[in-house]
Amino acid sequence: PASYTNCTPRTDSDYLYNVQTRYVDFLKGLKTDSNQIILAAITGKTTNGAVEVMDRFRDQQPADGNDDTLGDVELAPSCSSGTGSAVPPVRIKYLLDQFPDSQTHLAEICQADLSGPIRDIAEVFAAKIGNTCLPGDLVDTDPAAGGIQPQCVVTETVGGEDTQFPLCDADNSNTPCYRVEMSAECDPADYPTQLQVVIERGGTTPPASASLNLTCAVNG
Repeated sequence: PASYTNCTPRTDSDYLYNVQTRYVDFLKGLKTDSNQIILAAITGKTTNGAVEVMDRFRDQQPADGNDDTLGDVELAPSCSSGTGSAVPPVRIKYLLDQFPDSQTHLAEICQADLSGPIRDIAEVFAAKIGNTCLPGDLVDTDPAAGGIQPQCVVTETVGGEDTQFPLCDADNSNTPCYRVEMSAECDPADYPTQLQVVIERGGTTPPASASLNLTCAVNG
């Protein structure tokens, strides 16, 4: 048994594909705009590159009595639950780390109820395909005014180029721009303020490859 730190996927393995060339480069090559790619995984607990290696047959003798493999090793679990154990996702985490946080989600599998991680993954997809409801305890930039005036950054990405939209003026004369309004489409169970970002484009149609990114300040 031994412990290792700062582990990363090997690039010269005789047994496993190179994560960078086989998966990262392949996936990014599928889209002219890599912002349209979303990756998610439910795995063993991440350990920031720290792993432990243990004897594969530490608790049992092979059924055939052949001890040639007793020296074989495997990764020790990083988490366990009633449904089993899972090892650190060194290769999977490396893959996801090659993409922006807004396009990925990595959740831990060692828990009795996976509805939370699955919901979190769904929210990543929803944010990319058009859900502009604002979650969280939003910062109110003007408490004296009625409702909540959030502090947001709204950016549209097209072909790798980012354009930040300003807040719309009273007459929407500075399109493309954004405004924030109450919306019944925002479930109060998930979005307590029921606020939604609306993009005003002055009658123009967004590019087919456009990807919208929302970032808003929250309390705490």
